[in-house]
Amino acid sequence: MKAGYGGLLDIEFIAQMLQLKYGCKHDSFRTPNTHDAIHAFKQAGVIKERDFNSLHKGYLFFRHLENLVRIYENSDTSNLPKSDELRGKIANFYGYRSDGSAMLMDEYQTIRRSVRAAFNRIFERELNENNAGD
Repeated sequence: MKAGYGGLLDIEFIAQMLQLKYGCKHDSFRTPNTHDAIHAFKQAGVIKERDFNSLHKGYLFFRHLENLVRIYENSDTSNLPKSDELRGKIANFYGYRSDGSAMLMDEYQTIRRSVRAAFNRIFERELNENNAGD
């Protein structure tokens, strides 16, 4: 959930990169809260609605999932459980019933792809803007 392709670190990296670039322009960008920062970027037009939706949904989903895993495993892990049984319990919490573990993993992968696509679009746009200014 935290590390890897399309995980929380992608969302946090984009937020911090944009804070470094645009933080001097808006007080609302200078927040230690990633969730608040991506909202501020959307409000100011720094990120597009589509990318905001991906980052916002991903952030909420992964944080919620991370908290559930920590509760069920009674640890400070940021990784998905390997056990189908535990994944099934977490999936039930999300409302998935039959084959909940597989459905949860499908949603997890879909959100990761969406977050990484937003990450790539934002990063590429910022890189191109910087190169155009050289």
